[in-house]
Formats: sequence, structure tokens, C-alpha cells
Amino acid sequence: MPVSAHEQLRARPIAHVVDHAEANLAITTDRLTERLRDCLPQQRVVTPRDLAQAHRTASAVRPRAIGLELARLSYTSGSTGTAKGIMLSHDNILARANIVADYLELTPQDHTLALMPFSFDYVLNRVLATFQAGGAVVVRRSAFAPDIFGTPPAHDVTGLAGVPGLWSDLLLPGSPFVAVRYLSLRCLTHTGSALTPPTAKAIRSAHPQLAVFATYGLTEAFCSTYLHPDRLEQKPTSVGRAIPDCQVHVLAVQGTPAVTSSAWPSAAPTSPSTAPRSPPPLRRPRAPVRTRHPCGDRRAVVGRHRDLPDHRDHQRLRSRSATT
Repeated sequence: MPVSAHEQLRARPIAHVVDHAEANLAITTDRLTERLRDCLPQQRVVTPRDLAQAHRTASAVRPRAIGLELARLSYTSGSTGTAKGIMLSHDNILARANIVADYLELTPQDHTLALMPFSFDYVLNRVLATFQAGGAVVVRRSAFAPDIFGTPPAHDVTGLAGVPGLWSDLLLPGSPFVAVRYLSLRCLTHTGSALTPPTAKAIRSAHPQLAVFATYGLTEAFCSTYLHPDRLEQKPTSVGRAIPDCQVHVLAVQGTPAVTSSAWPSAAPTSPSTAPRSPPPLRRPRAPVRTRHPCGDRRAVVGRHRDLPDHRDHQRLRSRSATT
């Protein structure tokens, strides 16, 4: 079972991931082996070159797996506490790829540019969704601006996934991303924090043909909601609607459903049959994200609690795929 860690992590966070995941083998580069020195025995830290040499004598093993079995541990960033390992089954990963390919309308003609590490679940999901649709992925490891700017026209890139820091760099005055029209680009997705109206406007001004999807979610649920490009100008602060095959429940701070008392314009109370079922009581009832307007695509993030619930409590707050 693979466990990925960001290559920019320092020795202590890496040690936490290795210990918490009970990892017994690390595959890394020569440059990063030093950070694993105190985590695993030397013979348990290998490079791709070591694997290539071992492959000549090793026999292939193809274990049988079923959809519900554990396929990957995805670790949170640790920005709100100690990084937590999120267990993903084979079905989880396939469902994610299908869902993203669905709402982005990916096809075999799509070429997705991957600029960030695959340890970031957002990027990995976009990569797997592209493969699921039969498209191609262009991996660009260099963060050097000229390399990034030259990649879309050289590889007919149609899709790009980014975070606020990336857009800040690409939208600098005089940037080729602003001055040059990338005609092949058709789809852009954003996550990490709210896509601010000025940023969205700058992107659309530079590339009017781009369909800009603002997505929101958590590591456990990858993206829970998305705002359709057609609604971006009308509802720039909205987190959008639930992704296909998923449901989003807006909970009050006490952990109870935040349900309106009636449906406009009727004054009659909302039928109990249409209200979401109440989840089991939480030990520490805190909603990880505070929202307003729990109706349609009018949800908007207005704040976030720093002390998130433990993942065993928090799993009842996340969006769940209809397949689980």
C-alpha cells in the first residue's frame, strides 16, 4: 500500500508519517535519503535505480484486491494540527476519478498539466481523472517560470490545476500567462482557499475561453463542492454545489443539520422527509467549515475552526460518495 509524502517536508514531519503509517520501505531520490536516515534502516530506503537493478532478478507478484480494500494513505497537510492519514480504498480512488472526469467533461483529447506533487490529493485526483478519460498528463517538475510558461503551447495543454500561490505567480505584471493567449487551454480548476473575484477576473481576462472551476473540500473528501464556470461571475464567493454522486450536509456548530424552517415562498415548515437525517451525536461537535445560505449554490465559506475534530468524529461531517 503506497503512502506519499511531500518532498519539501523536513525530517520531523517525514518521521511522523513513516511512524504513523507503519511504513517498512521508502522509495525516494538520492537527494532526499538523508531525511530518512533516522526513520528506517538504511537497507529499507531505496531509490528508483535500486529498484531497476532488483527488478532483473525479482519475480512479479500481482496480489488480488477487491474494491473495499485499502489502496492508499493520503496525509493531510498538518496546517491545523498533526498530519492525519486518510484511508482510501480502491473504490474510493476510482469513484474520485470518475466524478472529476464527469464534471470537468474530460475526453481522450485532454492534456492535463501537473505542476504540484502527487502527494497533494487534489493533484493526484486530477491526474487519475485524466487517465480515466483516456487523456494524457504532462508532468512539469520545474517551478522555474519560463519552464511553466513554455509548457502549454509545447504540449497542447488543455487543463491546469492550481492553488492561490500559483495564480499569484502566473498573474504577475508582464507574465507570459497574461500577455500570451494559450489557445489550447480550456479548463482550469482551483482549490486551497477561496478564489477571490480579482483573481478570477484576471484569469478570465487573460484567457476568455477558459472554463474556471472553483472547488472546495477536505483531504478526506477531496473536493466536496464545485462552482460551475457559468456561475463564477454571478456568485464569486459561493462554494457551489455538491459534486456528482455526492451529498453535502450543512451542519450547525452543535453538529445538528442546519435546515431552513420552510421553502420560499411557502410559509409551511419543510417536510421532515426532505430534511437530511441527523447524524449520530459527535463527541466534540464542531463544524470544520462555517458556511452561510445552505441552499443551492449559495453556500459561502465565512470562516474555519482551527481545532478540527478528530478524524474518527470528523468522518461523519464529510461528503460521502453514493457508492459507499
